[in-house]
Amino acid sequence: MILRNAIACLAAMWAVSVLADDALTKAVDPYDQADQKVKFFKTAGNSGELDQKKFLADQKAGGGLILPFEKWETAAAFDKNKNGTLDWFEFEAYRQAMRAAVLAGFDKNKDGKLTGDERAAALKALTDGKVVIKPGAEAPRAFPPTAASQPTRISLEASGLSEETIRHIKEKIPNAVAVDTRDTKDTDIRIVYCGDGQMRILDMRSEEEQAWLAAIVRRNEERRERMLASPLREFLLRNFDADGDGKLSDKDGEGAMCDAFLFELQTTMMNWQSVMFDKDTTNDERHEIERTLNERIELAAGKRIHGGGPPSPEKEDAFQKQIEIGMARYIERIEKQVIPNHGGKPSKASRAALLKAIEADFRERAKKNGMTNGKLTLDDGEKLFLELMDEWLKNE
Repeated sequence: MILRNAIACLAAMWAVSVLADDALTKAVDPYDQADQKVKFFKTAGNSGELDQKKFLADQKAGGGLILPFEKWETAAAFDKNKNGTLDWFEFEAYRQAMRAAVLAGFDKNKDGKLTGDERAAALKALTDGKVVIKPGAEAPRAFPPTAASQPTRISLEASGLSEETIRHIKEKIPNAVAVDTRDTKDTDIRIVYCGDGQMRILDMRSEEEQAWLAAIVRRNEERRERMLASPLREFLLRNFDADGDGKLSDKDGEGAMCDAFLFELQTTMMNWQSVMFDKDTTNDERHEIERTLNERIELAAGKRIHGGGPPSPEKEDAFQKQIEIGMARYIERIEKQVIPNHGGKPSKASRAALLKAIEADFRERAKKNGMTNGKLTLDDGEKLFLELMDEWLKNE
C-alpha cells in the first residue's frame, strides 16, 4: 500500500507512534497503579502529601502525574480528612473514580477499555471538562472508612506479607522496619518505613519488567528524535523546549507535554471524518465507508506519486516528504493567526487555540465540499481529503 492508513496521512509523521500513548494511558486506561504511585510520591515529596501547590507545579512542568486538563478542585473532593492535602490512598480513589466515570460514559461496547472513537471522545470530554468525577457510590473506595486519615505503620513481621516479600524488601532496603497498614497486599510499588525515620518507595518489579519500562522510555525518546528531524522541528522546539537545549526530554516534562499535544493534534486533524457518519451509522457501514475511502485515496495518491510510470520507492519517499513539509507549513500558518491573541508567544492557551482553529478550518472545508442533512458524503469526503493533499504538495 502507498499509505498504510490513508486517513492517518493527515498526521503521517506520528500516526503510529503517538497513538500508542496518550493522556489517558496509565492514568485512566489502561490504569497503571505502579506508575501512578511512583509519580505521586515523586511529586508529593518527603511529606507523602499532595497539596494544591505541588499539584499545579507538576501540571505546569509536565511532570507526568497531573494531566493538562485536571483541576485541583476536582481532586480535592477526595480529601477525606479535609486537611487540604491528598495522601496516596485519597489520590488513588480519585484516579479510580476518574476511570469509572470515563468508562461509564464512553466505553460503548462495555469491554472495559477505550479504543478508537471511544478513546478520542473520552479524551475530548476530559479536556473540555465535561466528565463529572466525584466521590460517592460510583467511586471505588481506596481503603475502609475506619482507616486512619494519616498513613500508619505496621512492622514487617506483623504485616501479613509473605516471607519472600519481606526478604525482598530487606534485600533492597536493609534498614526497613515497617510498611503502611493500608498497603499490605503484594503490589508492585510499596511504601516502606526505615529505622532512621525516613519513608521510601520501593519498586518491587522484576528486572525484566523494569527493563521493559526502560525500553518504552527509549522508544519515546527515539520517536521524539525523529520528530525533531522532521519539518515540524522548529514548531516543536518553539512550543516545548523550555530550557533551549534542542531536545524534548522526559526528565523536565517537555517530552510528556509534546506527546500529549501531538495526540490531540492528530485527533483534531482526523475528526473531520466524523461528519461522514451519524448516530444511525452502524459499525459495519462505518468500516465499509472507511475502507472505500482509503482505497480511493490510495489510488489518487498513487497517481500523484507515479503518474503513469512504474512504482518507485524514491518517488514515494519524496511524496511523503512533501506531505510532511506541507502539513508543517499548514500548522505554522494557523499558529501565526492565533498567537497574537495569546501574548505573542507559544503557550498552552495558544496551542488550544491552534487546535480549535484547525478544527474550524476542517469543518468549513467540509461545508464547502457539500453536506447532505449535515452529513458529508463519501464522494465529498474524498474531495475534501484530496484538497488537503494537493494543498500540502504545493511548493510554497
